[in-house]
Amino acid sequence: MKKLISVIFLLCWTSLGYAQLMNESSELVLNTGTANQQQNTSVTSDSNGNVYAVWESWDGSNLDYEIKAKFTDSLGNALVAEFTVNTTTNEDQRYPKIKYSNQGFVFVTWMGIGTNGDWDVYGKVFDTSGNVLVGETILHADLTGNQKFPNLASTPNGDLILVWQNNTQVSGTRYISNTSSFSANFQIDSSGVAQLVPVVAGLTNNGFTVVWQETDTLNDSEIKGQVFDSSNGTSSSIINISNNSTFQQISPAVSSDTLGNVYVVWTDKGSDGSNEGIYLSVLSQTLGSQGQNNKRINKTTSGFQNFPSIATSVNGITVVSWNSFNQDASYDGIYSRVLDNNHNIQTNETRLNSTTDFFQSFSALSLLGDEGPLYALWQSGMKDSTNTQDGDEYGIVWRSFDLEDITHPDIACKAFTLTLGPDSTATLIADSLNNGTFDANGFTLSVDPGSFTLSDTGSNNVILTAIDPSGNKSTCVSQVIVQFITPEVLSYDGIKDNFCANETFNFRINTQGYWAADNQFTIQLSDENGIFTNPVVLGVVTDTSFNSLTIPAEIVSSSQYRIRVLSSNSGTTGPESGNFTLHAQPTVAVGGNFIIENGQSITVPVEITGESTVNFSLAGELLSGTSASTSVSLTPSSSGVFSVSNVYNEFCQGTSSGNIEVTFDPSPCLSNVNILEVSHYGLIKSSDVIVSIGTVNDITTYQAENSITLNPGFSTNTTKPFKAEIQNCIEE
Repeated sequence: MKKLISVIFLLCWTSLGYAQLMNESSELVLNTGTANQQQNTSVTSDSNGNVYAVWESWDGSNLDYEIKAKFTDSLGNALVAEFTVNTTTNEDQRYPKIKYSNQGFVFVTWMGIGTNGDWDVYGKVFDTSGNVLVGETILHADLTGNQKFPNLASTPNGDLILVWQNNTQVSGTRYISNTSSFSANFQIDSSGVAQLVPVVAGLTNNGFTVVWQETDTLNDSEIKGQVFDSSNGTSSSIINISNNSTFQQISPAVSSDTLGNVYVVWTDKGSDGSNEGIYLSVLSQTLGSQGQNNKRINKTTSGFQNFPSIATSVNGITVVSWNSFNQDASYDGIYSRVLDNNHNIQTNETRLNSTTDFFQSFSALSLLGDEGPLYALWQSGMKDSTNTQDGDEYGIVWRSFDLEDITHPDIACKAFTLTLGPDSTATLIADSLNNGTFDANGFTLSVDPGSFTLSDTGSNNVILTAIDPSGNKSTCVSQVIVQFITPEVLSYDGIKDNFCANETFNFRINTQGYWAADNQFTIQLSDENGIFTNPVVLGVVTDTSFNSLTIPAEIVSSSQYRIRVLSSNSGTTGPESGNFTLHAQPTVAVGGNFIIENGQSITVPVEITGESTVNFSLAGELLSGTSASTSVSLTPSSSGVFSVSNVYNEFCQGTSSGNIEVTFDPSPCLSNVNILEVSHYGLIKSSDVIVSIGTVNDITTYQAENSITLNPGFSTNTTKPFKAEIQNCIEE
């Protein structure tokens, strides 16, 4: 029986968690210069947790504001002491923003009154040690009128996008990091009404989204947005994000993640039922809805909730903070709320400021990862008061937090086939449905239902659930189709084209379906004609893994052998294999006794079986033969008993039997004897000649079969007679 999961993504959801800010640091005053007013701060951070902050400062020594900066480590310790950013100092320099680029530099922008008396927008680039990389630069080509309220964002390729309010329209430029240059200015499409206080967020495609506050013809304000591509060209029309014409929507803030989401928050003057409230929409990169539209962020609605700030991790964990009047029982306090990575707003509001005296307002946020750290900065104090945190009016307060794990596993299902077991039931393993589910802290999987029977034939719903160690849960639902599959033998592995008799080989049976636990597979070999009337059983096995089988020793050579398998479960017979060849083992038999002279050749009768040329060794010589009865010629190098060995043909090793006995004549006849230098007793052949030059000095007997011929000059010493014998050398 088989179970198929044919629909992968029917539905996915996650459980709602309760986010808490944890491990908060103590508040510390960031500014070194504490006289008078330090306010309107902005913050960014790098992947190492280093923090880069800017603010505007008026120390009372003149009537002008300056832009100050300070770089710290993750604990607030100074890496670069407080310094002045702006070069132009003749008039006010205000409302700074700062952003870290993944190319290793920070960009600061602000608005300042220039020499012509209008507001201009400036930019300056520093490395992380505070060294100037690009000096103070006016960002806009249009030098008429007022250019104010700059904002900036980074893109994945390291560029910086800068936007500002150009009189009553929105303009911008791109700082191209790899060339340290600025693009031409671009402008939001003019609608004939005032476009104010723009903000910007980078997108995964190196484009960006610009959001602004727009005053319509009824003198109400709405939050609008437009998408631009990586070449600064528009890729969407202007979208009405707040989509509420009843009240005014002002003070937008925007962020984005690497998953293609854009998060927009703003102040709504009246929709929460009690003055101002904080509202949010989650949009796609094309500004399409992602399911959260005009969602109220603040849980507490009494008093004023305004001036929101927002920060989002790459995976979509989002923190929103805002000013809340009198909620901490003393003027403004900074409150926050968290969205998980599925855009669910968490239940609890959290106050960021531990000091509640005076005003705690205008927060700036930087969120490094899903679980922090979250760096929060705000201005703390009261005008004309010296009883404040920095000792004189307003100062910049720095604090860090960790976030509780509220990241839900990123779950995905996949299709899967499940075969029911021999008892017609099966258990589904959860990981079988997993299609790349991920959570940085790990997860466990479960399925419901997890077991199936014959009654489940047809369509079923299976729920795959992933839970991380913090209890965050994600679920997807798949449609499951159950069907029955009859057990069947399909094919075989391990059959070669040629086998030898008595050869052992590995054989595997390929099947489908589950077999009964007591099922046996009988492996049969046909006769030499490929017929299974009287098959030979090669083996009986109980599993389908590789099993060792042996070809019978006694076979007839043929190229028409086949194998098939019978199963005892329902009497199923598998298919017959293709034809293959079995080769009988070659054999060689010899026998006989031979008496020969040294160097004499003999002819040995040999009996051979086998369907091809048989090679073998006898008396140290490699020989061959093809007929059933043959003879071979060989010349032994010594007397002894010699056996046939090393029997083989093209495919198979063989066997041998018998041996031959070879005896050299014990009294061999000598030939070509030179009796000049040595005494010699021995025999010579009748056809040979005694060769001598000189006198024979020993009594020597020479024997021959018929006669002895003496060469001329042959002589003997008279005291040592020469003796000749005839017919004692008999040549066999």
